[in-house]
Amino acid sequence: MASAAVCSARICGTKRLHLFDDDEYNCDFPSPYPSPVTKRRRFVPPGLERLQARFPNMEVAVLELALEECGGNIDAAIHRLCRLSLEEAPAAKPNPAAKISSDPPTQWVELLVEEMAKATSMDDAKSRAGKVLEALEKAVAQAAGKESKRRAEVMSRENSLLKRAVAILYERQKDKKEKEAESEALKKLVAEYQEKLKTLEANNFALSVHLSQALRGGSISGHCRPDVF
Repeated sequence: MASAAVCSARICGTKRLHLFDDDEYNCDFPSPYPSPVTKRRRFVPPGLERLQARFPNMEVAVLELALEECGGNIDAAIHRLCRLSLEEAPAAKPNPAAKISSDPPTQWVELLVEEMAKATSMDDAKSRAGKVLEALEKAVAQAAGKESKRRAEVMSRENSLLKRAVAILYERQKDKKEKEAESEALKKLVAEYQEKLKTLEANNFALSVHLSQALRGGSISGHCRPDVF
């Protein structure tokens, strides 16, 4: 019996020694595979960054828990986190006008839905909706002001071009009138010269007739006898 007990003790001691040796071996040479805890720390669930961008004031652990409870469904996690934010009811209510200035209409719709989801009561919802509508009105007015300014600049340029065109047309009309006046003066001068030419031609014809008559008279008088006179 004693020898059996000693043998069993030796076997147990040997097993314990082997167990300690294995632990010591594992401590000296750690496994290249990370532990489950290390995996959980390094693993980033898909959609977490989207939740962080949507809920920047919430802790990452809360976002991971909501995503895990919803089975990785991002829409369900967003709905749950919205309800959680409504339950918390923060005292500070940011002005929605600072979020969107000139974004497309879909951004305004998303902002309105987000503000309505954050509302804790009907009065809070009315207040948030009023702020969103006020911000939208300011953005529309600002955009309309920019458009009006752009149109005014375009109209100013067109007006300048129109003034230049009118000035050029006026100068052309003035030159045309001056040329027409010069043409009329030249026509009158030509008519006067034509009348003078006709007069000169008539006088010349008369002189030629008188000259021919005088020449004929001289030739006749040259054949007369001198004693007649």
